[in-house]
Amino acid sequence: RHSTSEEDVMNIAYILSLEAWERIGYYVSRNDKLDTIDFSNCDYTDDNSSSNNHFGDEEMSIFFKAACNNESVRSLNLANNTLGVNGITSLASFLKRNQRLETLNLSGCATMRNEGFELLVKALHESPIRELNVTDCGISNISALKDVSLPNLTHLQLSSNNIGLDGCKTLSKWLRTTNTDELRTLHLQNGQINDGGAKILSLALSGNTALTDLYLTDNTIESRGRAAFLNLVCNMTNIENVFKSNHTLQYIHLDELTSPSRSNEFLQQALDINRSFHGDASAVCLAKVNAFHKKEMAVLQNENKEKGERIEELIAENTILKAAAAAEKSEDESAKTTTPNDSHRELEDLRAQNKTLSEHNTTMEKKFQYLSEAVEGISLVTTQNMSIERKLLDEIVELKAITAELNAENEDLMT
Repeated sequence: RHSTSEEDVMNIAYILSLEAWERIGYYVSRNDKLDTIDFSNCDYTDDNSSSNNHFGDEEMSIFFKAACNNESVRSLNLANNTLGVNGITSLASFLKRNQRLETLNLSGCATMRNEGFELLVKALHESPIRELNVTDCGISNISALKDVSLPNLTHLQLSSNNIGLDGCKTLSKWLRTTNTDELRTLHLQNGQINDGGAKILSLALSGNTALTDLYLTDNTIESRGRAAFLNLVCNMTNIENVFKSNHTLQYIHLDELTSPSRSNEFLQQALDINRSFHGDASAVCLAKVNAFHKKEMAVLQNENKEKGERIEELIAENTILKAAAAAEKSEDESAKTTTPNDSHRELEDLRAQNKTLSEHNTTMEKKFQYLSEAVEGISLVTTQNMSIERKLLDEIVELKAITAELNAENEDLMT
């Protein structure tokens, strides 16, 4: 690891030949204690002499081919060198083998571009990498990122690349569909991001509970973009949506506006609340409700009080009704056990009358039979007794009529 002073760098210019890079690679490969490699700013040229040191694709390929067996390095700094696709390809082979690397700095490697970025992130898929810096690497397409999982990544720096609207869409999908639960800081400064990109990012972070710092300075994010971020950290449409807002994000770094903005003022206030109560979601929610929904909160408290009073009234009414129902049930049971109802009494009376009529009918039938026998005997007497016979016959007819009436009444009663 060399010093950053000009004198040391110039001295290196005389010794770092291709053979020297290879020897350094073999040394790194055999060293299982080495933790950090810093080859930043090795692509050096002295304007006052012909001396220069170059660390580009050829040097990088030789070094990493020789160092490929190293598995101890945790931090690798290659910033501000001329690294293209060939150099990144050799680096990718090293990264796939080394499963301990946590920090990788490639900032200022402007010749990496889109193809080099794709090779790099694919090599880091499911790796232990925690900090990745590709600031100012000539990248205009980060679509490869959406198919890569970086579950341990805590800091990602994509600043000074042409992220734009398409890049924001890629980041949105990556944040929502892959494991980014450890990502705390995202740098997107000078990324050609406007209000539309800001809105896409705000929607992507709506359910995020990890990211705390978002850097967006040197972009063209105006009032609409800031309103989208305000809606993210404190959706003020109603109290319920306040509770559903993002309470984790603590800083959104934006440029100062030329004129005051109410949305920007509220945004900073909501972020202040997130910082003040960080880690206590309930306290954050209540603080936001108190800050932005005081009147609505007072109305809800009054409504809850009225509902509580009404519930108590309903409970009292229900108790009275239950007592009345129980008393009525007791009276009904008592009445059933002491007096027969009217229908039952009428039926008993009809049965008694029917029995009396049946007995009377039986008596009349016996009397009719006796008279019939008497008529048969009388028919044998002389004509002197004819008047007696006719009288008896009249009585018989009368008795038959009476009997018929009794039978009819009996049938009616039976019906």
